[in-house]
Amino acid sequence: MATGVPSGGEFSQNPNFPPVGLWKSIDGGATFTLIGSPVPVCNNPLLPGGAFLSSFGSLRGVNHVELDPSASSTVYAGVFGRGIRRSTDSGATFAQIFKPASSSSSDRTEFAATHLANGKTRIYAGDGANSSTGTAFYRADDATQSAGGLFDGTNNTAAWKKLTSDDRTNPYYATFNYCTGQCVYDNFVVSPAGHPDEVYVGGSYQYGEYGFRSNGRAVVHSTDAGEHWGDMTFDATTAPVPPGSYASTYPPMLVAPNGMHPDQHALVVSPNNSGLFFEASDGGVVRSSGSFTDISSQCDSRAIGAASMITCHNLLSSVPSHLFSSNKGLSTLQFSTLSVDPTNPKHLQGGTQDNGTFETYGSAVQWPQIIYGDGGESGFDIGNPAIRFNQFFLGATDVNFQNGDPTKWVIIGGPLIQSGEAVEFYWPELMDPTVSGTMYTGFQHVWRTFDNGGNQAYLEANCPEFTVSFDDPGCGDWVPLGGANGDLTSSFWGDRDLTLGFPSVVAQVERFAGDTGTMWVATDSGRLFITNNANAANQADVTYTRIDSLASNDPERFISSVYIDPANKNHVWVSYSGYNSHTPSTPGHVFEVTYNPGAGTATWTDLSYDLSDLPITDLVRDDTTGDLYAASDFGVMKLANSGSAWTEAGGGLPKVEVSSLTIVPNARLLYAATHGRSAWKLTLP
Repeated sequence: MATGVPSGGEFSQNPNFPPVGLWKSIDGGATFTLIGSPVPVCNNPLLPGGAFLSSFGSLRGVNHVELDPSASSTVYAGVFGRGIRRSTDSGATFAQIFKPASSSSSDRTEFAATHLANGKTRIYAGDGANSSTGTAFYRADDATQSAGGLFDGTNNTAAWKKLTSDDRTNPYYATFNYCTGQCVYDNFVVSPAGHPDEVYVGGSYQYGEYGFRSNGRAVVHSTDAGEHWGDMTFDATTAPVPPGSYASTYPPMLVAPNGMHPDQHALVVSPNNSGLFFEASDGGVVRSSGSFTDISSQCDSRAIGAASMITCHNLLSSVPSHLFSSNKGLSTLQFSTLSVDPTNPKHLQGGTQDNGTFETYGSAVQWPQIIYGDGGESGFDIGNPAIRFNQFFLGATDVNFQNGDPTKWVIIGGPLIQSGEAVEFYWPELMDPTVSGTMYTGFQHVWRTFDNGGNQAYLEANCPEFTVSFDDPGCGDWVPLGGANGDLTSSFWGDRDLTLGFPSVVAQVERFAGDTGTMWVATDSGRLFITNNANAANQADVTYTRIDSLASNDPERFISSVYIDPANKNHVWVSYSGYNSHTPSTPGHVFEVTYNPGAGTATWTDLSYDLSDLPITDLVRDDTTGDLYAASDFGVMKLANSGSAWTEAGGGLPKVEVSSLTIVPNARLLYAATHGRSAWKLTLP
């Protein structure tokens, strides 16, 4: 069993948990033993002892493991940043047989071992990191030879044949940059059992190629051991489309209905037909018909050069005759947040990871997509719910003045991205709960706009979603608050200015609905601020007071939510991610915080009680009853008003990560956005 962290960014592991690495069971999974000694792999100031542990010296651990198809005592392991290791003694010792392009922990090597008719074992390997440089696909036709015959201690030997080329006239171009710098996230290699010359390679969609020299190359397939390839990304029923366009339901892009999602993660084949595959991605599951068709004649009408024409004919000579979505009934969308129309508690918007933003008016089955791409935060204008906002990622945000019409989104994030400030992948952004038109968002500063990002007529004429870059400086009128000291992550504010050695960012922004100026702000390093004049006409006049520095028992960890008491702007409930084990002298996951501005003091009361030492992802309060609801990686817990025991908040919700909660006390509704099991609601008592 391989354990690791195959995703971007840093991760936080409870030091009391078993380390990442390769584990072995000889009793059907009843017990496991770590193979190899746990070793420290990186310094971490939040961990006692200062290090993550791994059995292979990799920050992220082991990403893939296979047994040799001819000898079960031979084990192959793919290790982040360490390539492929092989053991010939059932895991007692390992030797390196493949060197990756990079020693970075973001480098991921995927592989497939298959048995050849001559008795030898072949390995296909795909490798790359966060850069397209060095990403490549390889084949070794004798993986059971001595380790030195595969890796000489410095470099891979000639036993590994490189099957990648940047020459568009070469068939090996099919695997060039196949995971587009996202290999740590999008990467698989599969060779069907009994078909050693057949191999599937999956990575990331090539946006600039669809309609030009390929159909996107998200998944490619070879039947001659990687010498020639077909593009599996769209099937033969997809009509030719304008060059460079993408499968979308919005003009001016043409619909290409039978295709794959851009980010690929896994593939299995039918044991009865190696051409019938099931492919898993951020978009769910796609099934192929099991047969292939030559549509290379489509290339002839594409305005591409001679070299690209060769590539196109190569790749489109074998595509699936049909691709079918297999998502019905699965409900696997990864919701990040849910927002509620202030005039209709059943009208929701929900952002989903890499699948866009959807809306519903209360139906469990009708959720039309209102915008494509990544979906982070969303919201409705308090005075006119026909005005909404949506997020993509890393500061790319837009607004819609036309009741969510999918064709009417306009970009407003230009000044934010142009600022160069650090920002979370999905970052805090909100429409003011009291003042129509006002929005706030958090980078290193909190930024503000008084008119939903800009003049509607100007934005709709000059900043349409489909023709303008997200970083266009003319699209959006955001301004940073607080002047020179408005950077709430800077050393000006004292300690907690770094997170794992990197610049901190604003993690939470919440506005008090009882006035027009009070706002609470938190950072991912555990700083907590309040301001009473967030609405100051001159943005430089906004002033903050740091609250966490007034206490001694608040954890120095990621603040995952701030919920403001609607009856008292100086009274909030705060939740923390991370583990108590990281901050043993200041444990706790849920706190009640009361700030006394006159005395300049703040009290932090720990309400964690019997909560397990698990990160809390969100916290809301039922303002009618006073009950608290906390979201975690395993569901939602409830703390009754004045109680001291946390209980499960209702039945029916799967044991799944709940990324955020949205509560509507007056309607007696609690909504939960889950990461992988769609959206849920609970009717409150």
